[in-house]
Amino acid sequence: MTFGGSIGARRLFIALVVTFASDSALARPSIVGSVGDSQCRVALDMANAAFDGRSFSLDWPIPAPPPPARIILRQREADISLGEGIEAESSEFLTLHQPSAKAITIFWSRKAFAGKRLAIVDTPFNWRGDWYATYLVDSGDTPERFIKQLAASEENRPAALKPLLGDNRWNPPTVLTSGTSGPYWIIDRGEPYDTMPDWRVFVPTGPAVHSPCRISFGTDRRPGLARMPAAVRKLAAELDEALGPGTGEGTLQQTAAIRVAVAQAWANAAVRPWALTAKPYNSRTEVEWGLAQWAKASRVRTRLLSRIKHDYPAAQRALATFYAAQTPHSPAEKTAARVLDYMFRTYFVFSKAGAA
Repeated sequence: MTFGGSIGARRLFIALVVTFASDSALARPSIVGSVGDSQCRVALDMANAAFDGRSFSLDWPIPAPPPPARIILRQREADISLGEGIEAESSEFLTLHQPSAKAITIFWSRKAFAGKRLAIVDTPFNWRGDWYATYLVDSGDTPERFIKQLAASEENRPAALKPLLGDNRWNPPTVLTSGTSGPYWIIDRGEPYDTMPDWRVFVPTGPAVHSPCRISFGTDRRPGLARMPAAVRKLAAELDEALGPGTGEGTLQQTAAIRVAVAQAWANAAVRPWALTAKPYNSRTEVEWGLAQWAKASRVRTRLLSRIKHDYPAAQRALATFYAAQTPHSPAEKTAARVLDYMFRTYFVFSKAGAA
C-alpha cells in the first residue's frame, strides 16, 4: 500500500540543504523592535545560524555568538529531562547547591551592574526535567538571604522577587555578556513545547529589565500548517483525525506529545524543510501496516483510511508546487515526497513487533 513518492537520493538531499539554506525566498529570522540594538543584532546572528542548521529544534545546538559577545550561562546539552540542565562559566557565576527538601541549585552572578545581579534557580520537578527561574536581585543581597526569601510563602516574599521570564520554565535562559566588563543580558528561547517561538532579548536596566526586541522566525502570523496549500491541510486534518483524541492517557499524554511534535514538524516543513532529518519511530511500511490493522475495527476507520490514501497524491503535488514557488531552483518534487513521507510517519507510533 504505497500512496506517495520515495525519499530522494543522498546527493539530492545535500543539494536541497544547500539550496534552501542559501535562498532568501523562504521566511527568515528577523528583528521585531530595535533593529540597531547591539544585543538584538547578536541574537539575530545566532538565530540565523540555528535556522540554517539541520537540527529539528532551534533550541539545540546553541550557536556561538559573534565576538566579542560570549555565552556565560546556557543549556547544558540537548536532552535535559534528567535535570541539572545548566552549565555556567565559573568566572562569572557561583554555583550553590542547596541540600534542602527541593535540592535547588542557584547560579549567582559574581558581578553586579546598575545595583543588580542575576540569580538563576534550578529546581528539580519531575521526570520531564527541572524548572528554571531567573531573578534580578539587589547587589547587596547575599545568597543566604535570597534562599530565605525563596523559601518564604508567596505572600511573604518581597514584591520585587518575581521570576523575570515567568514561573515553571522548562528551558534555561541563555545569558551573554560582551567583552570582559560588559553587563549581562538574556535570550529567552521559549519553551520546548512551543512551535518555533520567538526569541526574546532582555537587558537589565537598574531595578528591572527591558526587552528591546524579539527575533521572529517568520511563523508568528501564519505558523506551520497554515502556510500550506489546501490539499496539504486537508490531508493533515485526516491524519489528525486518525491519530484520535488521546483521552485517558494519564500523565504521559502520548497523543498530546505527538501533536506537539507534529506541529513543530509542520513549522519546519513550511520554512526550513532541510531540518526534517531525524527518522520517525516507524518505517513507512510499519505505519501503513498499523493503519490497516487499525482500520479493521470499524467502517468509519476504513472510510477515513480510504480518504487518506485518496488525498495523499494531491497533497504531495500541492506541496511540490509550494516548494517550487518558494525556491524555483530546488528539487521541489523530491522535497515534497520526502517531507510528506516524514509528516505521514510522524503522526503515528505503532508496535514494531506487530508489523514484523
